[in-house]
Amino acid sequence: MSIEAFSARRHDEGHFVPVVDRSKISPEVFFQHATDVLHSVHQSVAEEVIPTLDVRPGKWHPAGGFMVYHLGVNEDGESLRLHIWPEGQRISSPVGPHIHNHAWQLSSLVLAGTYTDTIYSVENGAVMIDEGHRAQTRKLRGFRLDYLPDGSDALVTDGTCYDAVPMEQRNIPAGNIHTIKDGLFHLPIIPLNTTVATLVLDTPALGYPTTVLIDSDMRPIQTPRRATTSEESRRASQLLMQ
Repeated sequence: MSIEAFSARRHDEGHFVPVVDRSKISPEVFFQHATDVLHSVHQSVAEEVIPTLDVRPGKWHPAGGFMVYHLGVNEDGESLRLHIWPEGQRISSPVGPHIHNHAWQLSSLVLAGTYTDTIYSVENGAVMIDEGHRAQTRKLRGFRLDYLPDGSDALVTDGTCYDAVPMEQRNIPAGNIHTIKDGLFHLPIIPLNTTVATLVLDTPALGYPTTVLIDSDMRPIQTPRRATTSEESRRASQLLMQ
């Protein structure tokens, strides 16, 4: 598959693509397919996309503090994106970064640097209205992530809180692929003094919302996705091409 298969005309801000039946997508089959796709397009991304980031629409992910460039969606509803954590710069919301899962299968080829994240087991979910008690017990409140038409993220909670227990830390160097099954909770940990870039392919949404775990009260949270400036994009290009 070539990068031309991912049409910008099918671009979506946040998985506004047809929801598919979860039972019809095997994670193992998708991950093998994604490996083939990512290896087939990464050279085009390196030669055609990365040098021209300053003329491409990008946004800062409010939860993770990284740059996102949507490269398009193919006819199967699979989304191709470029994620960049530029050295010395992270722009996120006051509540980010945070532990979260994904409501889709995700495969990612590390293009630069070493991608690091921690996998969590999320346990003991229970509604907890008393904010003082939640803070005292150090539980994290679960928020549903909704993508709004204006490009911002809306986080709302029914009050359920959880214990998040770290289970595994992964360190994925450039040239390698990591995968994340839908529903698995993780937290990327990219030091500010490093530049990391990943090329991501994921399935359409699988019919349930992403959950974000935040050290917060029950008030809804809405965070915009600020557009990257041409200067920020040029700097990211230079960091990745040096």
